[in-house]
Amino acid sequence: MVNLAAQSPSQVQAVEAVLTQVQRYLDARQPAVCRMNPNLERVWDDLVFQGIAQLHLTLANTKAFGPVRYHIAETFLGDDERRKSDFMSPTHQNSILYEIVEKDDAAGAKRMEGNLEIHDLRTLFKMIEPAFINTVSLIQTFIWWDFLDAVDMARVDLKAGRIRAYREGKLNDQIRAWYKDMMKTPDAVSDEDITVYELWQTRASIQAFEARRQGEPGYKRIVSRDYSGGDNPELLIRAIANQLAIIDHLKAGKPLDPALSAQLAGALKIDQSLLTPDRALSFLEKSVPEQKARLRAVLGGNAPGRPFNLKERQAADLEKRFKDLAGETDVPEKLPHQLAQEALKDKGTAAR
Repeated sequence: MVNLAAQSPSQVQAVEAVLTQVQRYLDARQPAVCRMNPNLERVWDDLVFQGIAQLHLTLANTKAFGPVRYHIAETFLGDDERRKSDFMSPTHQNSILYEIVEKDDAAGAKRMEGNLEIHDLRTLFKMIEPAFINTVSLIQTFIWWDFLDAVDMARVDLKAGRIRAYREGKLNDQIRAWYKDMMKTPDAVSDEDITVYELWQTRASIQAFEARRQGEPGYKRIVSRDYSGGDNPELLIRAIANQLAIIDHLKAGKPLDPALSAQLAGALKIDQSLLTPDRALSFLEKSVPEQKARLRAVLGGNAPGRPFNLKERQAADLEKRFKDLAGETDVPEKLPHQLAQEALKDKGTAAR
């Protein structure tokens, strides 16, 4: 059993960073799925919540490699590519695949659970409604497809934060010693060396993200929509929230500021001097349901907007972000300690 209380603050942060990105991808997939099958709208949030909760337990867990245990989320956001590959490999004993996408092993699971009929999310929701088992499988598969992309998005955020902090002078001898050990170099590492190292790792995540876009099959892609101003769901949500706040403000007997009063008078097409609190409240209480109906129509696909490949756009955004982050810093194809390690390896091969 995972001991959530035993996690360090950095481990908790790593778990939350990956979960946030996975949730964003599931949210982006939801409109298209529910347009194709509107019946899923009523159960989607519950099933996603369960899938994310299960992923949380996986990411917060540790797995042993010999005598050392590695925290899963922290390892994915770190620089140990070998351990990450082992976690993702379907054949490795430390694979997380079947913790995310449940394996159909009913007989074995029943034995472990004392012959109970319900032993995982699939059997739970199958018992409630047999058709739900397909939706559970769908969400778990989405999580698996999006997982490495979510990791790289979270990793870029983490690295960018470190780079900014280091450039502001937030480096100490303990951190420098950690990087010296990480780079496996006998020489002292400068602050510039450390920044270049983190930039190199940032670029590696971006390149991995871009590489997964090459030849990516259509069925794995996330199709999002470019909405016109009035049909942008995020803008509609903000507008509704703003109007509800103003309603609460007016009901509390507080006056409107002149700028807001002028805005409401313009919407009502009346002179500002004629706008009373009651008139403003009446207008807003009528407007909010209309805006909610408009939002439902947008999310339901009645105002679908222009489709685009979400992750391709993210890849372009990551490239721009890296250029801004690197600035004038030259980031080599291989770092000095990597070249030194390759030279030693080549020397050993030649000696044999």
